[in-house]
Amino acid sequence: MPEIRDFANLFGSLQANRLDADYNPRSVFTRSQVIRLINGAEAVTDAFVNIAARQRRLLATYLLVGRSRG
Repeated sequence: MPEIRDFANLFGSLQANRLDADYNPRSVFTRSQVIRLINGAEAVTDAFVNIAARQRRLLATYLLVGRSRG
């Protein structure tokens, strides 16, 4: 599902940006960059919320438990 893929990709990107902002003293984010990140997060979150609850639960389970190693 593209909504789940987009959500996962953006989540990883936002997390990397947050770590950079928190721990890299040379990191600088312009207002326009921050607005673009926020708008992207809102759009992807809206799309994610609109997918079937079962699909969201499957993703949550996968994130919490991980895929089985076999």
